[in-house]
Amino acid sequence: MRPGEYLRFYRQEKELTQEELGQKLGGISRQIVCDMENGRRPISRMMALKLSRFFGVPPDKFIG
Repeated sequence: MRPGEYLRFYRQEKELTQEELGQKLGGISRQIVCDMENGRRPISRMMALKLSRFFGVPPDKFIG
């Protein structure tokens, strides 16, 4: 799977909307979460670390 697909998978597993996840990550817009999931916006290393901590998975899942 690509990084965005992992992001969508883990978000849906926790039953969060894109907007809810964005709020939990520090006020990121729904559109940014959507763009990361669909590969239109790369996931930065800092964001990968935040996602890794939040979902409890290795950060390399979110780095392409």
